[in-house]
Amino acid sequence: MSFKLKFPFLIFLATASKFCSENGTWWIHPDLKQTWTNYSLCGNVHSSHDEGNVFVVHIPVIKAISQTGYSISLTLLLIACLLLGSVRRLRCPRNNLHLQLFASFILRASVSLFRDLAYGSSLDEVCRVSNLYLCLVRGWFEYEDEKSAHK
Repeated sequence: MSFKLKFPFLIFLATASKFCSENGTWWIHPDLKQTWTNYSLCGNVHSSHDEGNVFVVHIPVIKAISQTGYSISLTLLLIACLLLGSVRRLRCPRNNLHLQLFASFILRASVSLFRDLAYGSSLDEVCRVSNLYLCLVRGWFEYEDEKSAHK
């Protein structure tokens, strides 16, 4: 019996195989003297789909989807605010609360769109900020570990 396992971390085309013997144990490699998994089918796929390449391909698509969503949201929220603000019969505390909520969403969408326009959408900047953040978080945890170890 053979089991197919997905190759780990963002590689969806390759499969690894592991063989189960008739007595219900995993096949043991004669040279290694331990269970063995065949990753030979994964080798070619791994070279063309490395981790960095996946991010380079997908981040611009995600940014475009985000900008499109924020643009549609901003447009519809502005229309809703104009309607609720201009019709006198719709003025009540509940609608005033909704206007304030819409205003916060409008500010959020505006800041997000302005940030993308002002700072560009360079992948290098995203990676640099992410790495800086991860370094700060990791440093903080290491500092806390050192502090607790000396107590």
